[in-house]
Amino acid sequence: KRMLRGKSLNKILRWPLELVLVSFCAQIGTLPLTAIYFDRIPLAAILANVVVIPLVMLVVLLGFVLIPVAFIWNNFGDLIGIGISFLLDLLVGFIHWFSSFQFVKIDVAHISVFEVFFLFGLLLFMVFEISKKKFGRTIIVFLTVLNFLIWRPFFDTKELQITFLDV
Repeated sequence: KRMLRGKSLNKILRWPLELVLVSFCAQIGTLPLTAIYFDRIPLAAILANVVVIPLVMLVVLLGFVLIPVAFIWNNFGDLIGIGISFLLDLLVGFIHWFSSFQFVKIDVAHISVFEVFFLFGLLLFMVFEISKKKFGRTIIVFLTVLNFLIWRPFFDTKELQITFLDV
């Protein structure tokens, strides 16, 4: 919020920036749960949400308009319903198109409940460190944990292999 208080930011630029920041905060807050339930971390959801959230807001708004209008004037209600259907088809098409890219997610190994609590603790640590303006330490901790999550599947084998070299 402090970043957005400046008078130099245009109101036209402020709304998309707030949308991206809220989406980023929501994604960071739900990251451990996303990792435990879906075994992946979404990377490009922030970019997709810039298009998805306004479309969903428009669909919800038109849905609320549709209910009373359909009772009063049936033909106009049909037109609004067709518009909502078009917007939903557009939304689903965009989501399918966007999810087809390879860079939109990182697959991680299945994590335990203990690791989820650890990640939530890490997120709280990062929030407190950022509020103290200690960005270097926060970035190092975040990258270390991200490396752990990315490389863990490669070392998560059930077989023990020992190689002896006798020279």
